[in-house]
Amino acid sequence: MFIASLGIREVTRQAGVVPTSFYRHFRNMDDLGLQLVDHLSDGDLEMTCDLVVRSVAFSLTDLLGVSAEDEYQVEQIRKRTTRFLQLIFVGAAHWDNKRP
Repeated sequence: MFIASLGIREVTRQAGVVPTSFYRHFRNMDDLGLQLVDHLSDGDLEMTCDLVVRSVAFSLTDLLGVSAEDEYQVEQIRKRTTRFLQLIFVGAAHWDNKRP
């Protein structure tokens, strides 16, 4: 995801704060990412999920050498990527509910 490619200095520079103030609110970049996810509205979450699916599907088409013009193959990759990610989140929710 794009958060992983950002550095704390870049984030704080864009936010107009000093890097040390970042640590008053977040432990690290992963914590920032989790806080962002926790505060997404349903519409934002849907848009973010769509962006993740498109990014992963694009990477897979590139890795597999599938032409962007091959609409059928690209659509199949998107559908399978969506299903795969849904299974991950369903499993994560299931495991989360199993915690004592």
